[in-house]
Amino acid sequence: MTFRMLIALGAASLLAACSGPSKEEEAATATLKACPKAVILGDASRYVRFSDPTSPARENVAVAAEMTYVRSACEHEQGAVRTALGVDVRAALGPAASGEVATMPFFVAVLGPDGRMLTKGVYEMQKGFDASGAIEFVEEVGTVTIPLAEGANPAAYTIYTGFQLDEAQVAYLRERFAN
Repeated sequence: MTFRMLIALGAASLLAACSGPSKEEEAATATLKACPKAVILGDASRYVRFSDPTSPARENVAVAAEMTYVRSACEHEQGAVRTALGVDVRAALGPAASGEVATMPFFVAVLGPDGRMLTKGVYEMQKGFDASGAIEFVEEVGTVTIPLAEGANPAAYTIYTGFQLDEAQVAYLRERFAN
């Protein structure tokens, strides 16, 4: 063997040793780093509470709110993914407000890869309002832990959040915000 051939073989060996992961290794790493999707459920992005629940009308609105953005960050554990959630919210007191503090119920639900609901929890955010009667804030929802089956892709799971509404609230909001 000539000196040039030895140099070429050595360089090829070095390049092979320095090459990146295979496509299979990259796909496995991407799956391990993937996070569940976190979204605001469309019909539940807005909230309204009436001073008289039997009379859902504009003049009876005590508080109105809207979730505008969901923030999420996840970390992986052995057999699970933990996702921290926060939601950007705008809220305003309505003409029938009876105080400067409002309680707004919301939910967090996890759907599996097949679309079935795995868990749902209902919580409350309670906020005080200043003299303007309007606020914007980030509600730190907390951490959702999703157990994963062997080889499951966390991105195949979806975390939904939104306001917990009754039928009268849904009907009022659909009528008011219909496109």
